[in-house]
Amino acid sequence: MNLTELRLLSLDFRRVSSNMLMPDADTATVQLRRFKSYIDSSPAIATIIQERIQGVEYDFKQCFLIEGSGWHYIEPPVDEVSHLKAQYDFMTFLCTENIDVKGIAHSFLHNKGNWTDIVRQFLDKSFKPLVDFVVDALSKRIMLLEGDKVMGNIYQNIGNNYGNVNAAGRDVTYSGNISDNDISEIKALIEKLLPTIQGIDLTEEEKESLTDDLETISEQLDSPKPKFPRLKKAMENIKGFVDDTSKGAVVATAWLTDWQELVTKLGELTGK
Repeated sequence: MNLTELRLLSLDFRRVSSNMLMPDADTATVQLRRFKSYIDSSPAIATIIQERIQGVEYDFKQCFLIEGSGWHYIEPPVDEVSHLKAQYDFMTFLCTENIDVKGIAHSFLHNKGNWTDIVRQFLDKSFKPLVDFVVDALSKRIMLLEGDKVMGNIYQNIGNNYGNVNAAGRDVTYSGNISDNDISEIKALIEKLLPTIQGIDLTEEEKESLTDDLETISEQLDSPKPKFPRLKKAMENIKGFVDDTSKGAVVATAWLTDWQELVTKLGELTGK
């Protein structure tokens, strides 16, 4: 796949996986089946998963304890590959046997909440590591292709109110503290964070705005003539979101750390 095709695939996967992880209780079963159908029918994603778990001998019922009476539990194995296989096989089992996600989610030990909360907690614990694995694998492939197709030289001049970015040639060289690797890391962070937005306690309008800011940054970094003011504006919006979230957080989380790292790298890029 070329770089554009890979980026489009990554966007599609994030959308489908987000729909699967964050459904309403009544649509959870169909969203899981759509996700399973999507990853099996996409040659690139199917290859990513199957190359990793091929030849692994592991019974998913050792991870997903669904037999016997009482609560069901999830006990992930230490071996990551065995865990990936268990998730894929458990998903296959649920879809093949036409098991209602809402019903089985309630049978697993869960926090009190409404049906949608219970279903989302179950899906997150059951399949989020598999989603993260695919997202990371796609991001790495994108980064490798970007190493072969480097953008135009970008020079920063912070001599006026907002600075400016000029592009020339085919190779990227930053005159500030930002490197090609930093650009790739920013894109990888964006790929990782976009699917998490739907799970944030924001209004739909706020979620859409935050998504637009991340996509704007990604688009500008891909552009041969990036518009520096747009980058800066999107960065300021994201920084405001992170600052507000940090004030309300009891403890630092890996999720918040990723957002903070994104703000730091964007600050280096924009001179803020």
